[in-house]
Amino acid sequence: VPSQTARDGQAYVFQSPIMLRRSVRANLAYPLQLLGLDKADISARVTKWAVRIGLSAALYFPALNLSGGEQQKLALARALIRRPNTLFLDDPCANLDGSSIREIEEILREAVQAGAQIIMTTHDLGQARRLADHVVFLNKGQIEEQASATAFFDAPGSVGASALFKWRYGKKILLLAILLVLSTKPNSEDVRVGKGVNSGWSPYPQKKKNK
Repeated sequence: VPSQTARDGQAYVFQSPIMLRRSVRANLAYPLQLLGLDKADISARVTKWAVRIGLSAALYFPALNLSGGEQQKLALARALIRRPNTLFLDDPCANLDGSSIREIEEILREAVQAGAQIIMTTHDLGQARRLADHVVFLNKGQIEEQASATAFFDAPGSVGASALFKWRYGKKILLLAILLVLSTKPNSEDVRVGKGVNSGWSPYPQKKKNK
């Protein structure tokens, strides 16, 4: 795959959300404008994603005035609105409250069900259990183990991972991180998406049923 093509199919979200000094709407529209989409398509996608992340009433508010959880959801929507093949996330739920974490995890599940591959880091073992298909375990910057999520959590094969579980899910693990790969593809016509905040539908294009 040509490098430019690969880059065009990727998106990245930082641990601390980076907002443009513009409105919520402008933040969502910006990546689509870079792609050269027409105004009607941009408007439709922006509206759908604003509803999906619960910010439809704040479209014209300054993005910098949002709460931390709202900014992170906006950053995630801004990355996903362009429908990337691969999404990279740097511990996207760090320092967020439980409600925001649940909402973001649901958005990630929807993205995976819609066909995206997600590669993310986390220090949260509970989150790794909930989301991962594959785990790469890092200790002091070095890959110590990689395995399917089931194998990793049922029978960790490295000294560091075994010690991590003995430390009761998170104590004394500042130097440890887990790289997750979420890559489940849609396995039926009934793609399970759109069950998150303020939404009963998905911002992703729906597959037509074969007659």
